[in-house]
Amino acid sequence: MQRRILLLAIMTAALTQACAELNWRNWGVAPAAQPVVTAQKFVLIDAQGKAVAELGAAQGGSGLVLMDSAGQPRAALVLTSSGEPGLKLYDDKGVVRAALVVATDGRTGLVLYDGHDKNRAALATGRDGAPAMVLFDRDGRAVKLIAAPAGERRRERAVSGQ
Repeated sequence: MQRRILLLAIMTAALTQACAELNWRNWGVAPAAQPVVTAQKFVLIDAQGKAVAELGAAQGGSGLVLMDSAGQPRAALVLTSSGEPGLKLYDDKGVVRAALVVATDGRTGLVLYDGHDKNRAALATGRDGAPAMVLFDRDGRAVKLIAAPAGERRRERAVSGQ
């Protein structure tokens, strides 16, 4: 009986040692990569646990938002439910200062905003590629339009009666 207990104790010690060595060798080893990960949202955090980026589905589309160290959004790459890609750039207060979009019908646009969320300048192309630029006053009202229709000379005019 004592011999069995001694043999059991030796086997237990050997198993314990083998398990310990196995765990030591595998400590810190990343698990095998999964071929597919499915989720509605991914949040990337820094070493302090603060969110620095989010990738997810929202309002029928998808987007990637990059945040600064204060947690404010600074850049967002989005795709609308209708398939229009866009890029928004934010100031340090989280206010959109620039936006770029490509519409599904071929139009493109770049809008620059002031710190009070008012349009200040816009550059766009129509479906036919004809460019236009609009300048806005401090209240966000269009005051100057410069357009160059495709195949025609540049024309310039004031808008809003100015």
